[in-house]
Parts: sequence; C-alpha cells; structure tokens
Amino acid sequence: MDLLCKKFANVIQGTLTFEGARDHVRFLLNDSDQLEFPMGKQGMAVTSLVGKLMGNTAFGSVISVCEVCGSVHSLMLKGKHVLTLKQMEDVDVASLLGAHGSQKVACTVCSNLNSVTRTAYLDEIPTVIALEANAKPSVQFRLTHNSGAIAYRLRGLIYWGDFHFVSRIIDKSGQVWFHDGMTTGSSCQWEGMIDLSSDSEWMRKAGSKSLCYCVYALSGE
Repeated sequence: MDLLCKKFANVIQGTLTFEGARDHVRFLLNDSDQLEFPMGKQGMAVTSLVGKLMGNTAFGSVISVCEVCGSVHSLMLKGKHVLTLKQMEDVDVASLLGAHGSQKVACTVCSNLNSVTRTAYLDEIPTVIALEANAKPSVQFRLTHNSGAIAYRLRGLIYWGDFHFVSRIIDKSGQVWFHDGMTTGSSCQWEGMIDLSSDSEWMRKAGSKSLCYCVYALSGE
C-alpha cells in the first residue's frame, strides 16, 4: 500500500502515468506469486489483492454477548475484515460492526431474537479499513478505543459482476467518482455529492454489479 501511494504521488507530479503506477505494483505482486496474481487477461480473487494491500494485522474485535444464554462470541478485526455476521436487507455496515452503540441481534446459539448486544472495540487505530460486505454502506461510523470514539468515513467501494470489477471513490469533500478501466480509462466519472445525512442505498449497486468491499479511512475529526 505504501508503494502504491508513492507511485500515485508520482502520477500527481506528472512523472508517471496512472497505468504505470498500477503496473509497477502489479509486476511486484506477480513476482511474489504468479498463481495468485497472474498477468494478462486472467481472473484473480479480489480478496487476495485487498488482503495483500491491507495486511493481516489484528487491530480490534467485535464482541457479541447474549443476555439470555450468556454466550460470548468474538470476531477479530484485521486490515481486511470479512463480515460473516447474518445480514438483513436493511442492515448497514455500521450496524454489522455494532458501531451505532448497542446493536440488538438474534443469538446464533439460543436463537432468541434481539438478545445479543454487539460492540466493536479497537486495540490499535488503523488508518484504513476494508470491509468485505454487501450491506448498505454507512457514510461514517465510530468505533470504540481507549482514547475515545474514532470516526471512519467512507472513501471507496468495489463492485463485482460479469467477471469484472469496478469502483467508486469518495474524496474528502464528499464527491463521488465512478471508475471502470474498460470504459473510463485513466479518468473517473463524477456522480454527485454525499454527506452524513445522505441515503447511501444507491451505492449498493453499480449498474448490474454488486458491492463486495467498502473501504474506510480516518475522517480526521
């Protein structure tokens, strides 16, 4: 990730093309594992790419406690976290993390409804978090740390469909940009603005493609 950021800085300076920055990292990944990161028109698992960029260091956990049967379940949060909790159509990312405060969900042990309180805790404060989920993306959520509540703001979304990935990027001003290397090339297409009060339901889809990753960064608040 550090190397990719340095190459993007070269793009801004005009000393490297966008494709050159991508290819530099792509060749490096291919050298590390030719089967996992093939070259040419071959498919690869985006989970492998995100995992390589985000790392595997644990930085916190999601603790679920049932008030009825007393069962306790812990999910470790890492650089790329896979949300394996039961998802409902109206659930958003913040709810899956228990980031709204006390989230009442069904217990997987005793099956009692609304008996489990779920809360996310941070041991370390990562700059970027990638969450694998198709839930409604939350524009912002806060996680608990011993230094206080830490705010994370939505910065990117990755979509999958028809053997092809596309993405959206949200800049610090809240502008939403769409990118598809097959149609937009080195450019991004402006789609609008979002803020904390915006309904993000429309961002669960990008045309026929479905959301598979939400990328969050420290909001700077």
